[in-house]
Amino acid sequence: MSNVSKRTIAGMVTGVMVYAAYIFYALGAYAEKMVEIKDFCITLLIFIGAGIVVMVLVQIAFYIALAIGTAVKNPERSEKYIERLVESEASEDEMDKLIQWKAERKGYIFAGLGILSLLISLALGASLFFSLHLLFALIGVGGLVEGGVMIYHYERGVRNG
Repeated sequence: MSNVSKRTIAGMVTGVMVYAAYIFYALGAYAEKMVEIKDFCITLLIFIGAGIVVMVLVQIAFYIALAIGTAVKNPERSEKYIERLVESEASEDEMDKLIQWKAERKGYIFAGLGILSLLISLALGASLFFSLHLLFALIGVGGLVEGGVMIYHYERGVRNG
């Protein structure tokens, strides 16, 4: 499995953990304390911000682990050589951009479906609480689909479609 696939899986697992933490927090014991929609929106924003910070920290930890793993696998190589190997892993080429484009295209479908479902659920009389969480869930599913598409293309190759 490629390092990009491993990094993507780490990001997907982190995203699922942040979503799970939000669900346990917002729908668990603290749900009774948040009576207004404003409280839920603030909580959503806090978890989105925390998720971004955690995601950045996980990616930094991944690159540190990659550098250490590369150094351990190549003990006879110079420090400059190992730095170049790690930098080459971090750089993007045209294939990386194409895979990212294909994955984002699939992920944005779910973001669009989330917005559409928000509007439809509100038009049908659903609560704003339910509609916002439906949007949040579909955006999360879109992120997972995006990660899955990236892993698929990195492991199976880029084809049309």
